[in-house]
Amino acid sequence: MRISSGMNTAAIRICFFKEITHYINSWGLEGQQKRWGHCWRELDVCRPSLGTETAVWTMDPVVLYTFYLGILSFLVFTYYYVGRRRTPRRRWWVHPLLARRQRKGEFQTLYRDLRRHPEKFYSYTRMSIPLFDTLLEMVKDDLRNKDTTFRRAVTPREQLLITLRYIATGQTYASLHVTFRIGKSTVAGIVVRTSRIIWRRLRATYMPVPDTQKWEEIAERFWTQCKFPNCVGALDGKHIRIQKPVGSGSHYFNYKKYFSIVLMAVADADYNFVYVDVGSYGSSNDSGIFQRTALCQRMEQGRLHLPGDRPWPGTRAPAYPYVFVGDKAFALSSHVMRPYPDRGLDARQLHFNARLSRTRRMVECTFGILVSKWRVFHMPMLLKPDNAVDVVKAACILHNFMRQEEKDTPEPPNVLPLLPLRRIHDLEKGLDGVRAHGKRTEADVPALKAEVAALKEAREDSENRDRRCNLRIRGVPESEEGIHPYLTELFQAVSPALEAEDLRMDRAHRALRPISKDGIPPRDIITRLHYYNSKESILLASRDIPEITFRGARIQIFPDLSPTTLKKRKDMKPLNTVLIKHKIRYRWGFPFKLTILHNGKQLSLSDPDDITDILTKLGLQHEAPPPQTQQPQAERIPPPETEWTTVAPRRDSRSPRSSATASPAPSSPASEGTAG
Repeated sequence: MRISSGMNTAAIRICFFKEITHYINSWGLEGQQKRWGHCWRELDVCRPSLGTETAVWTMDPVVLYTFYLGILSFLVFTYYYVGRRRTPRRRWWVHPLLARRQRKGEFQTLYRDLRRHPEKFYSYTRMSIPLFDTLLEMVKDDLRNKDTTFRRAVTPREQLLITLRYIATGQTYASLHVTFRIGKSTVAGIVVRTSRIIWRRLRATYMPVPDTQKWEEIAERFWTQCKFPNCVGALDGKHIRIQKPVGSGSHYFNYKKYFSIVLMAVADADYNFVYVDVGSYGSSNDSGIFQRTALCQRMEQGRLHLPGDRPWPGTRAPAYPYVFVGDKAFALSSHVMRPYPDRGLDARQLHFNARLSRTRRMVECTFGILVSKWRVFHMPMLLKPDNAVDVVKAACILHNFMRQEEKDTPEPPNVLPLLPLRRIHDLEKGLDGVRAHGKRTEADVPALKAEVAALKEAREDSENRDRRCNLRIRGVPESEEGIHPYLTELFQAVSPALEAEDLRMDRAHRALRPISKDGIPPRDIITRLHYYNSKESILLASRDIPEITFRGARIQIFPDLSPTTLKKRKDMKPLNTVLIKHKIRYRWGFPFKLTILHNGKQLSLSDPDDITDILTKLGLQHEAPPPQTQQPQAERIPPPETEWTTVAPRRDSRSPRSSATASPAPSSPASEGTAG
C-alpha cells in the first residue's frame, strides 16, 4: 500500500482499514472481522466526499501512517501470541512408547517367530510365507523410503505386514499404533499407501482387461461348471460397511439401514474377480451403479472385445450373444441376462430361473470367500470413503492373487500335514463316538424288538376287545334302506328267544369300501350290539341254521375280528383240515385260541408255529403239513372284506326257523370243524 503526502485524511483511513482487514483475513480472526465491520460502514459514508473535498493535515502523512502501522503491529502480535497460547504444546518430540520400537515393536519381536511356525504365520496374515515373499518382491521398490538423520524409515516388509494385518483382522489404527509402536497417523498413511501400491502393481497381472480369447475361456468354464451357455461373468453388488462420512447426509445410507459404499463386481466360474468398481453411494441401486461403470459404457460402445454371437454348445443355430447374468435388480439388455419375474411362470421358465440362479451364485460365493478371508469386511471401516475404496480394491486384487498363485505354489512340507491331521483327528474322534453309539444301539435292538412285539400284541388285543360286541353281516342288498330295522328283524328271525331290549344296537353301518356298479357283491354291514350275550346268542343260533335266507337274500353272519387275527386263523387251515378229517372236535376262543377235545383231554393252541407239537400229542405227526415257503416280498395282510368266511354249522343240525329256510351250508376254510 502506498501513501503520498497529497492524500487526505479519509484516504489514509481507508488504506489503514484495508491493511487491518488483510491481516485479519490472513490470521483467520473471524470474530475481530465483525468488530471492524462498523468501521467499514463509516468509510462507505465518507467515500462519496473523497473526490470533492480535500483536507490539509498539520501532521506529515508518512508519520501518521507509521503511527497507524505500529498500532496494527501491536494488535497482530497480541492476537498471534494469544492464539499460540491456546494450542497445546507437544510434550515429546517422539513418545517414549514409540521410541522403543526397534527393540519392543511387534514386527521386531514377533515376525521372526511367526516365520518359524507357518500355520501361525498364515493365521496372522491370512497368507502363506511363500505368497508373502512373492508379494513383497512385487511391491518393495515402491514401498522403500529413505532414512533421515532424525529417524530410520519403516521397512517395506514391516509396511506390508501392517497392511495385511489391518485387512486380515480389521483392527483400528489405534490398536496397530500400540502393537507396532508406530504413530497413528503413520499407520494410517502406511495402510492407504500400501493398498494403492498393491492394486497398482498386481492389477495388470491378476485382474487384466479381458480380451476376446479370455472371454471365451470364461464362457467355457461357466458351461462346464454351471451348464449355462455363452456366459462371460456373474454380476452383482455388495455393500461395504463404513463409518458415516462427515457432511455426507444420506448419500451413503443404504436400504439395510447402515452407511456403506458399493462393490460392483463381475466374477468367473473359478471365483475370481474379472472386474470391480468400488465407491458408489450406498443409497444407489445396483442397476444404476452398473449403468455408470466403465464396463457398461464399454459394452454399450462395443469396446469390450466380447466374442461374436454363437450358437449354444451342441447346437448349430440360432446364434446368441454372450451375456452377463445378474439378479432381478439389473435391467435386461442384449448382454445382461436376468431371471423371469416370479408370477405366472411355466415349467420352462422355472427351469431357466433355476439354471440362472445356479450360475449367478458364483459371484455370491466369491463375495463370501472374500469376506471370510479378510475380516476387515466384518465391521465398519473407520476410514474416509476414498481410503476405504483403496482398501477394498487391495483386498479384491489380493483375493485373485492368492487364488491364482495357490494353484501353482504348494504349501511348505511342514504346513501341509498340520491342518489335515487335526481334522483327521477330529473325524476319528467323532467316528469312535459313532461306533460306540452304534454298539449301544445294537445291544438295545433285542429289547426294542421284544417291546415292539408286545406293543403289537397289545394293539391287537385292544382292537379285538373293542370288537367283542361286533357282528359282520354279509349279503344284505344295497337297495335295503333302514339298516337298524332290517337287522332287528333279521336277528329276531335267527334267534327268536331274544327280545327287543336284547337286540339294542349302539351303531350299524356299511363297510368302508366303494360301491360296485351293479351293487354285487353288496358291502358288508358292521353292527355293534349293546350286550355281549346277545351277540354270542346270535352267533350260536346262526350256526344251527345251514343257510340263512332273509327277504330273498342269502345272509352270512360272522364275528368282527381284526385283520391280524384273521390272518392267524387262516394260517391254522392245515390243522383244521386234519382235525376235520379225523373227526376231532375243536372250537375257537376269543380272539385267537383253538381248543381241541380228544380222548377226554383238552389242548389249547394260540400260535401257528405249534401245529407240529399239537399233532404229535394227538398221535398224528404223520399228518403234519409241509412247511410253508417264505415269499421274498413283504407279507401283506388282506383287507377284511376278502377274509370273512362262513361260521361252521353244528354237526347235529336242527329244523330251520319259521322265518328262515335251510339249505346245505358251504364249508368255511378258516373255521371248518365241529363246535364243541
